[in-house]
Amino acid sequence: MKNLFKILFGLLYVSAIHAQNWCAPNAEWHYTRYYGAGSAYAKHAFTNTVTINSLPCQEINYYTQYFSQLNNAVNTYSTNIYTHVNNNVVYLLDPNSNNFDTLFNFNAVIGSKWGLPNKSSVNCSKSRVLVTDTGHNVIQGVNLKWFKVTLTQYAFSFPTPSTSTDTIYERLGCLSKYMFGSEDVCPTVTDSERGGPLRCYSDNQIINYKKYTGNCNYYYIPTAIKEYLSETQIQVYPNPANDVLNLISGDISNQTVKYQILNNFGQIIISEEIVLKDRTALINTSNLLEGVYNLKIKSNTGNSSKRFVIAR
Repeated sequence: MKNLFKILFGLLYVSAIHAQNWCAPNAEWHYTRYYGAGSAYAKHAFTNTVTINSLPCQEINYYTQYFSQLNNAVNTYSTNIYTHVNNNVVYLLDPNSNNFDTLFNFNAVIGSKWGLPNKSSVNCSKSRVLVTDTGHNVIQGVNLKWFKVTLTQYAFSFPTPSTSTDTIYERLGCLSKYMFGSEDVCPTVTDSERGGPLRCYSDNQIINYKKYTGNCNYYYIPTAIKEYLSETQIQVYPNPANDVLNLISGDISNQTVKYQILNNFGQIIISEEIVLKDRTALINTSNLLEGVYNLKIKSNTGNSSKRFVIAR
């Protein structure tokens, strides 16, 4: 009987994990963003659940930082993106029409098709996603469904489409293209003024999945040689931790910052202020249970986050 209970619990647990195919707690996406001759980054973070058109929606904050040769300065831009999930299909809100359009169909099989969102003209509306293969892959213990797709993309004023391929994962979305929408008048998968390949992804179970070996957040200044880290860079140790977590910052010194510790479900467990003296501080974690947590720092120079584990 006990073994049967374990089997049933395990099946329910796996089912629950698999059902969370979009916007898991603490979900964050980091993309390359193209901007003229330079390179930038775009960060997306699931922030809240809201109601739009009587539908429960995921509010995803879009934040980008880039160097512009137009004003020879580092610029930032932030807005919110909204998605809605129904029966394993993710819909993206078009802010112009206030309507939802299909972003990802996680029920798809080989041969399934759907259009790209933000269809602003007859020519643009012909852009399509075609599923050519599908399967499952385990990333950090989480079983995720994936789709290989062919993207047929029409531009606003060109009747001949361009084609490309990509892989779409549950939770992660596209690996090589950007499909959160476009700032342009046409659906653009790799938008020259919005975003490119996925750099990193994390949520309450997947800890900092990296598609490549570089930093999640950085931008290039075309006239410089090195890359510039965008946000306040922090490190924590030991990790796993026990009763004390050491915090080290790359650019905050003798400053009071606000920090939050969120649990595996995205709930705020601790929200306090701390002084980073000589770029270091100690955080008392003796009251935290074993598990995975997300440390978020808010300072005058920017925001940052870091995952850590409590093990006793």
